[in-house]
Amino acid sequence: MLNDLLLLLFFAIISVIIFRQLRLSNIVAYLFTGFVLGPSLLNYLASYHEIELVAEFGIVFLMFSLGLEFSLKKLIDMRRSVFGVGILQVVVSFFLFFALSQLFAMSWQESFAVASVLTMSSTAIIVKLLSDKQQLHSQVGKLSIAILLFQDLAVVPFLIIIPIIAVPNVEGGLVVPLSIAAMKGGFAVALLLSIGHWLLPRFFYEMGRLRFDETFILSTLFISLFAAWFTQKLGLSMALGAFLAGMMLAESHYRHQISADIRPFKDILMAMFFISIGTLLNFDVLRNDLSTLILIVFCVMLAKVVTITSAALIMREKLKTALGVGIALAQMGEFGFILVALANKYHLLDEQLSSLLIATGVLSMSLTPLLVNYSQKIAVEVLHHSAKVFNFRQPLPGQFANHTIICGYGRVGQILSRFLRAESLPFIVLDRDPLRVKEAREGGEMVEFGDASRREILLIAGIEKAKLLIITFDDLSARWPC
Repeated sequence: MLNDLLLLLFFAIISVIIFRQLRLSNIVAYLFTGFVLGPSLLNYLASYHEIELVAEFGIVFLMFSLGLEFSLKKLIDMRRSVFGVGILQVVVSFFLFFALSQLFAMSWQESFAVASVLTMSSTAIIVKLLSDKQQLHSQVGKLSIAILLFQDLAVVPFLIIIPIIAVPNVEGGLVVPLSIAAMKGGFAVALLLSIGHWLLPRFFYEMGRLRFDETFILSTLFISLFAAWFTQKLGLSMALGAFLAGMMLAESHYRHQISADIRPFKDILMAMFFISIGTLLNFDVLRNDLSTLILIVFCVMLAKVVTITSAALIMREKLKTALGVGIALAQMGEFGFILVALANKYHLLDEQLSSLLIATGVLSMSLTPLLVNYSQKIAVEVLHHSAKVFNFRQPLPGQFANHTIICGYGRVGQILSRFLRAESLPFIVLDRDPLRVKEAREGGEMVEFGDASRREILLIAGIEKAKLLIITFDDLSARWPC
């Protein structure tokens, strides 16, 4: 295993350097490393199963770190997103993929397995990308995490149902196992959160008094792994236990130190996880069914963008936020690979279909960093074209003179427009959110759709004859022409 580990680390370093020069994410480099060294290409990894076992702890520490960011209080505050948008997204996506699978003459058991696999999105990739871009606490980040949290909860019944439906004549046998799993989950949540509230603060207080950094780090590792072990013994996901462990400590004043201590372990093991996922990609599938695979990836990602965006819009999220979340969560998730392996073990999916699903997951994961990086531009372009559907009227050149141009119709823009109107001062407001513009114009406000950072839009708004330009939002990436 030491030989394999050295080879993995060396090839991963080279891949990261190359892919960073190409301005691609480290995640893609890790996936590429696993693909090249994996069994379908060079087959240089003799101890693949040991590496896969180590990689599972990457998810454990990732979920532990995520739990530190979302305390029980925050989760209750986010209940509308988690149990509103989350439930709606899982239900709509599942039944859409189930119906599409039925069109290809699959049995209902196969369709159930495929739909459960494709419904999941990648917590590992999205959390890392949002964290690297410092967007975990943005509106898109919060809604994405809320949906992912419910998906992580939803994977538990999928893990229970797939082995049951693999056995013939069990149509009426789902209620009891699901009820038992629900009771186990409730027991785990109640017990771990109680321990976190009553015992852990005192425990870490004593560890902190010792002033031994090694002891504090070892304590953190023990707590996270113990919670993962406990939920696994209950027949639930280790990731769920790790997340609950993080939530236990999220309200304490030790969470920043714990987060800093756990980060090196998380980053290294997460790299191992992505490398292990890359080894699942079958080269024969890429070579023989490439056109089919590309079509599947495109259809799956488009379907998830549509369903997730629709679910967010139904729950009255802004179009820009909903579309950003839909683009971010368009990939297949790491739990999808676990469900594929489980369905394959119980002979619900044949080898060809399993390979296609795995390749779909790896390719969609590889595309995700690129889509997330350009999601803002994609959303703006989509909103720009959708604005034409609303038939927003643009002011004619020279229509305004000695006026004020307000860039953005958020809270500050609305206050300024009310002040200028009360003083009978001429003004125009520019905003690039079509729904906000539509609602404002229906209310009689002088708001126009347009990107105020573009020179052409400002010229149309009469920037050359304006007395004042007020920018009400902070967009450091925009290059203002004026």
